[in-house]
Amino acid sequence: MENAVVLLCKRGVHTAGVILSPSLRFAGLLVILKQKWSDLNEGSFSLYYALEGHPNCILASDDDLNVLYAFALSCHIDRVDVSITELGGSSRVCNSVDSCSSTLAVLSCDAHDSSSTVSEEVDLLPSFACHKTKPLKSDHWVNLIRGVGQEFPGGVVEFRDSLCQFSLYHGFKFFYERNDGRTTKHKNHLIGLFNRAACAPNVVIFDNLIAELKEGGGDKVISFLSDLPNENWCHAHFPGKRYGELTSNLVESFNNWIKDERHLPVTQLLDCIRLKLMEQMSNRRLCAMKWNGVCPAMDKKLAAAFNFSRSWKVITSHANLFEVRCNPSVSVDIGLRTCSCGEWQINSFPCLHVVCALKKSGKNLNDYVDHYYFVDTYREIYSKCINPVPTLSKADFVPTSDAVLLPPLTKRPPGRPRTERIPSMGFRTRKVTCSRCGKVGHHNKASCKEPLNH
Repeated sequence: MENAVVLLCKRGVHTAGVILSPSLRFAGLLVILKQKWSDLNEGSFSLYYALEGHPNCILASDDDLNVLYAFALSCHIDRVDVSITELGGSSRVCNSVDSCSSTLAVLSCDAHDSSSTVSEEVDLLPSFACHKTKPLKSDHWVNLIRGVGQEFPGGVVEFRDSLCQFSLYHGFKFFYERNDGRTTKHKNHLIGLFNRAACAPNVVIFDNLIAELKEGGGDKVISFLSDLPNENWCHAHFPGKRYGELTSNLVESFNNWIKDERHLPVTQLLDCIRLKLMEQMSNRRLCAMKWNGVCPAMDKKLAAAFNFSRSWKVITSHANLFEVRCNPSVSVDIGLRTCSCGEWQINSFPCLHVVCALKKSGKNLNDYVDHYYFVDTYREIYSKCINPVPTLSKADFVPTSDAVLLPPLTKRPPGRPRTERIPSMGFRTRKVTCSRCGKVGHHNKASCKEPLNH
């Protein structure tokens, strides 16, 4: 808390801390002190503090509190020792003030000078018949937070609990600030660099992105990447063919496909999956009978690449060697089936540069597509069938508690569920113009949340 001054109010061998702020009134200070010591009665004690050269400063009104607060701020004093002197005392002990100290010296003084008189009758019974106050569960909260550098074994949770209890005991308020927007933006930037490095088609781009990622992330990113084999997570170092896949979206789609059936017992779950797969394979087998050449989805991708690369210039170096003038320019060897960008080798599917070069050479584009993407392969995958399992010939079965296999025990994983899937390599989202706000983005009229100016 900035500009906070602590009043260390001492009575005998006990000390209580009170936060001095511009909003604290003298009446409120008396109420806090009477809560600390239940045997204190208003009018039976006085408050004193000491300044350099002025050892007998009285604290008895709102003006005195304001003067003390202003003096503490101007002298950069963060705590003030105040003595609680009960009326009827017989001695005054005044300690000198150390000019080099950041704390005002303790002053324990008698309430009466030789020239002072008491005009009101004061009840002195509490001073002579002090009763021990009842211990409270909150007594140990006074020292929960001791200073800068304190460690909390329970982490953030323990710190927040300690801060709440400490504030309740000492009577101050605090607020949680949101994370700095710059920190969130920097975090998203690092995540974007990591995703781009994973999808990098060649080692040069991968090394540049990793160097930028390590520089921006520091020691934590370096430690994270130290034991992470590159061939397990990035395109550039993968030894085989990835066919454009880098995520587990296929598994997630299957889990979503059986989301209603996976809560059934194991035997019923397997039977439901068998029926769904049997029907799916039959439908896809029938659809594939109508196709020819390259699968329709990949054929559309070739057509989009053909249109996208229409403005690029191709320079012939050899019958099979071309240079595609784009940004950056690349070299394409259709004889070796290589492109300097690296995507053709990884995906076994012509990239934008290869499509542009093949268009220049006049050769058939389908001749340079891997057999994996053809309809014949698709038909071969779904050529087998799953046989029906009739229940008519099965023997009667009386289930018992020991014979029924229940679903496995699962629990919700930690963290917030992901709302968007990680796109596969080469995936491009189509931007649309919203008819409500007129902005270009990934939202339409139904999902638009932009404020409208009237």
